[in-house]
Order: sequence, then structure tokens, then C-alpha cells
Amino acid sequence: MPASWTQSPITVDGRLSDWPPGETYDSSGLRFRAINDGENLYLSVSAHEAGAKAILTGEIRQDVTLWFSDAKIRTWGLRLPFGALGVPLTNGMPSGSIMPELLKAEGTNISTSPLPANIEFGGEIPGRVPIYELKIPLAMLKTADNGIPLDFTTAYTSAELEQQMKERFIKATAREPGQNSPRAGMKPQGGMSGRGGGKMGGGKHGGGGRGAARAQPEFPSPLEINLTVLPDARP
Repeated sequence: MPASWTQSPITVDGRLSDWPPGETYDSSGLRFRAINDGENLYLSVSAHEAGAKAILTGEIRQDVTLWFSDAKIRTWGLRLPFGALGVPLTNGMPSGSIMPELLKAEGTNISTSPLPANIEFGGEIPGRVPIYELKIPLAMLKTADNGIPLDFTTAYTSAELEQQMKERFIKATAREPGQNSPRAGMKPQGGMSGRGGGKMGGGKHGGGGRGAARAQPEFPSPLEINLTVLPDARP
């Protein structure tokens, strides 16, 4: 995924109106973009299908993590701990916002801490098109073959929470048979357990459509998308 160079100022607020035109990478109903200004990498992740929206909004309570690697080993990441919210009593997110936490991996141990001041996060999480936006200093990121390895993953914090969400999903789909709705936590077209397998696009474009609305809902499995970000050099 190219991270084109820009000299335009970017405000990290979960809105992409100040981003210049550029390529996107689409996979499993999610859309990824990256740009850089020579000092920082800017990343955006947005959802354009019902199941992907249920992931980014936390409705299905899978933790969402962006992992960065040193060579082939994940060393640190940013996690939105939706699992800590527990099974929702009603549809949708509770009032208030949720912020990422910093993960550091040392062998098999993973430590957590608040987001440091030099990393910015902005999110339009409950919006019609959920969006995450991040600003990360390039100096924090390791390269491998001139690219920055990036893994987008989702997972349940426990088998118990997964079972509770599955039971809730079955009840929701029974009430609304055949509906492709965020409340049902539908699995988007293309599957929810792929590694990459996406496509490049020339700009923002919609996903899903009438055909997707007739798809049979499936309980979403954990998701992993492996990307390599390629920052353009300053002209």
C-alpha cells in the first residue's frame, strides 16, 4: 500500500476531507489509506460493508489491533479494547469514546500502556462510515525491504465473550432474517479471516450494494489483514 508524500497539513480527527486524492487498499469490507509528510505516517481505516462496520464500531466486541513489526516479529501495536466493554445491553456503542492503548511485545509477554503523546488518534466510530485516523512518527517504525509491515487483526478476549456474542448474534438474525445490518454483526463478502487478498483502488468508492444486502448473515470470525506500507520519499 503506497503512502504518498504530502506537504498539506493533516488534522487527525477521524475526517478525511483534508487528505489529498490517492489510492486505497480494500479487503473484507475495510478500506485502508496511507500518506506521509516526511516526518509522520498517517493511516486511515474505514468500513464500507455491514460486517466491517460492526467490527470498527465495536458492536461485536472483537478487539481491533494494528501491529507493527521489526523484520518479521511484531514488536508493538495499538489496540482498541472493545472486549473490555462486555456484552452490550442495547445495540450500538455506549455514550463516550474509546481510545487505543499501546501494546509492546517482549517475547511471549505483551504489556499495555496509555497512548503516548507523539501518537495521535481520531475516530468517527459511531458514524455512517466508521473511520479511524492515526498519526505516527516515522522514526518509530521499522522497515523491511523498504516497506513498513502492518497487520490489522481482530480477536475476542475470551471464549466466553465470543460465545455470548454468538448467542446474541443468533437471536438478532432470527428477529431479522436475511437482513444485512450492523446490528446482526454480519460477515461481509470476501470472508473475515483472510490474509490480504484485497484490491487497490484509485479513490473512495462504495462497497456492498443490493446484492450484498441479500447475503445470508454469518457470525464473524477473527480477521487478519497483512499489509506493507511503502512511504514515498520527499520530492
